[in-house]
Amino acid sequence: MMRIAVSYLAVIVNSIYQVPQLFKIIKTNSVNDISLVALALLAFNNILWVMHGYFINDNTLIVSSVLNLSLNLVIVCLFFKHRTKKIL
Repeated sequence: MMRIAVSYLAVIVNSIYQVPQLFKIIKTNSVNDISLVALALLAFNNILWVMHGYFINDNTLIVSSVLNLSLNLVIVCLFFKHRTKKIL
């Protein structure tokens, strides 16, 4: 029972840690202080976690990683929409 509760708590925390950044981007329409390289690495990491969850048949890990990847992709889209500086 405790293992399941901890796994669901981890899903919740893992899925919401990018939400404040997302709200800040929406509120300010600014992404000048966000690193595209960091976002790309985070997306790649999330894809690897989805694959790992699939290989070990862990639905909690898959759902958590897909939610996190989705938030990351929204931030990447907003990055390209609101950027004012050159990428590199």
